Parts: sequence; C-alpha cells; structure tokens
Amino acid sequence: MATLIHEPRSARFTDLAADVAASARDLADAHAEQLKAEVSSEARRALCGTLTLVAGGGLLAIGAIFGLVAVVMLLTDRYGYSPYFAWGVVGFTSGALGLIAALVGQQQLHNVSIVPQHTLQSLRESLRWISQR
Repeated sequence: MATLIHEPRSARFTDLAADVAASARDLADAHAEQLKAEVSSEARRALCGTLTLVAGGGLLAIGAIFGLVAVVMLLTDRYGYSPYFAWGVVGFTSGALGLIAALVGQQQLHNVSIVPQHTLQSLRESLRWISQR
C-alpha cells in the first residue's frame, strides 16, 4: 500500500521535473533567438553607420581638395598672400574641421552596443522567475 501512495507522488515529481526541464529548454531557445535578433540588429546598425561614415568621408575629401585648392588660389591671386601662408591657413583649417568630423563619427560608433542588453535583461528576469518557483 505504501508503494501505491509513493508511486503517484513519484510520478507527479517526475512529471513536474520533465515540465521544468521542457520549460527551461523552451526558455533557453527563446533567449537564443532574442540574442540572435539583437546582435543582428546591432551589427546592421554598425555596418550602416560605418558605410555612411566612409561614403561621407570620401565625398568630403574630394570636395575638400578642390575647395581648398580654390581657396589657396584666391588667397594668393586676389589678396596677395604668399603661397606658403595660404597653404598653411588652408591646411590648418581643414585639419581642424577633419578632426571635428572624426570625433563626431567616433561618437556615433561609440553609441553602438555590441552587448545584447535586452537579451541580458530578459535572461536575468527569467533566472529570477525560475529561482522563485
């Protein structure tokens, strides 16, 4: 008779253990999918930012070269400055503007997170929920 009482309890425990294990697998699968989606999203953002930065930098460089040559010619021909002074002013100014642009681009790339924050937060909440059960 004691075995009859013990068997249903054991059966309930194994069912519960199997249910917990299945839930844990489902939860792990869900977190894996969330991680994949979040990493893919951040990678796309980083790629987009990098391509935009490179394209903008290339076009800016081409335009800057022509514009700076024109400024040097203007300073020497129209205003009579020596070519050394004109090239120095143009070089210093374009270098300062280039530094500002590089710092802005660096800041934009710095804001891209490679750590999947949403997935980590969701995983922490799930672990808290499991530990409370």
